[in-house]
Amino acid sequence: MANNDKKKEAWAQQVADDCAAAKAERLEQQELENAQRVEDKCRAQAEKVEEEKKKPKMAIFDVSRAPPTELRPDISSFARNKLKSFEYVELWYFTLEGKAPISAFKASKHVVLDTDLTWLQMTNGSVNFLWEIEPIWPEVNVKALASFFYGITGHPSEELPHGYAALIVYQACMRRHWHNKLNVPGRSFNPSIFNKTVLTTFRGELIERENAKAVTSVRFSLSFPATSLTMSSPPPFLSVRCTRIISRVPTLPPRAPSRFTSRPAPPRLTPAYNYALDTPTDDQPYRKDPGGPPG
Repeated sequence: MANNDKKKEAWAQQVADDCAAAKAERLEQQELENAQRVEDKCRAQAEKVEEEKKKPKMAIFDVSRAPPTELRPDISSFARNKLKSFEYVELWYFTLEGKAPISAFKASKHVVLDTDLTWLQMTNGSVNFLWEIEPIWPEVNVKALASFFYGITGHPSEELPHGYAALIVYQACMRRHWHNKLNVPGRSFNPSIFNKTVLTTFRGELIERENAKAVTSVRFSLSFPATSLTMSSPPPFLSVRCTRIISRVPTLPPRAPSRFTSRPAPPRLTPAYNYALDTPTDDQPYRKDPGGPPG
């Protein structure tokens, strides 16, 4: 009898333990399901927020601000994306020629390098460039570039030979170098500090290049063909092109004898004699013999 009671108690205890374990399992499963539902809800809300961000929205204007007094043509989409990415972009895109079409998203095949800009293109392009970067670039960078261009447009080297060309090359090379070193630790610099040594170097290279062209031009002008004109020096009114054209005029061959015996063959013609140049030429009318200057 006592043994039977113990079995009943053990069985009841086992049933109670099983019920407790099942209840704990159900609670754990319910907690997992609740956590999953909360996670799914948060994910759905995050996706909804991202979708709302991607939807185009119309900006609200400033009701207290008056319209601008100066309307500037808009720049191309390619140049604007470059500015938003804080990347280097040629000044040509900020000139009147480079602003059309504004819907272009790729680099223009007609772009003019900064080193090849005219002085007017450089000055106008720099003004428009500063106007565009002012609201999106850091203030310290905008002020430094403004001082950079101001120092170039008002530099006294403008009055020197090749001064304008040297200043254009200076702004092109120095601004690109500043962009390349902007994010390099320990290599960035202030572009508003004018480097006279670099400008002098650029101007010297331009002068040397011009002198080399002049020497080449002189050598070419003195290399006359030997058959052009038999005189010590060409007259000032005769260009190299004219001299070469004259030298290529062929001399007419003598006429063949006549087939008719009753008619004598014409005498052999010789080139007319140019007494002004003291040399026979092939572009004058033909006559029989140089019997002396015409009377």
